[in-house]
Amino acid sequence: MTNESRLKAQKNYASARRNIIEANPRKSFLAVPDVFDRLVPFWQLHLYFSQNCRPDFYADVMEEMRKRPDAGTGDESIKNQFEFVKICGDVAKLNLIDFFDKWGFFWVGQIAMDDYAKYHFTITQQMVDETKSYVAQKTYPKPASDLTLTEE
Repeated sequence: MTNESRLKAQKNYASARRNIIEANPRKSFLAVPDVFDRLVPFWQLHLYFSQNCRPDFYADVMEEMRKRPDAGTGDESIKNQFEFVKICGDVAKLNLIDFFDKWGFFWVGQIAMDDYAKYHFTITQQMVDETKSYVAQKTYPKPASDLTLTEE
């Protein structure tokens, strides 16, 4: 609609990169308090795939998520994050591990969140290794460009 997106207007792309990708020590995107910074990786996926012949990417991801059993609820719902990573790769037929890794999806540790409800997530190395192994077995190619740089 020719309007500048809120993420661009608020400079969330730069803020998210600074607060997540470039943070030292590294952190999970879930640990960043700004909800719009946390939204950036998801919007980048939308932008990349809508610009690269996959306009139904999220519709296809959601359809696939409905087909797979629920990975967890409450504090165990963090397992859905790893299912999302797998499903995105399967739908796109791309190895998106580098993208998700840069955004801190594979950060290992504990995160307390108060977002609609209070959660205490535990992300283990085993969860990370299992997800990366699943994607590696698919032998999908990597994207031609760094998706973390995608902006409208």
